[in-house]
Amino acid sequence: MQLNEIWWLVTPQNPLKISRPATYHERVNNCKTITKNYPIIVKEVENNINSTYSYQTINYLLYENNHNINLSLIRQHYEQI
Repeated sequence: MQLNEIWWLVTPQNPLKISRPATYHERVNNCKTITKNYPIIVKEVENNINSTYSYQTINYLLYENNHNINLSLIRQHYEQI
């Protein structure tokens, strides 16, 4: 695969989980610590767009952002749903 970037999208809160083991900011910081020596970019897209479900985030990334992002593998699956 030829990838320009790898993103780790940190979710604000899983709506199916009752307890929260770490705050959102703690999880973001943990992700950044884990990835600091790897070519992975920690993104806060879901928090920034107030996404509750993955389909909202995928919809935003595919259709509503102003970036040139190719999510063709996800797009093929998403459009079949």
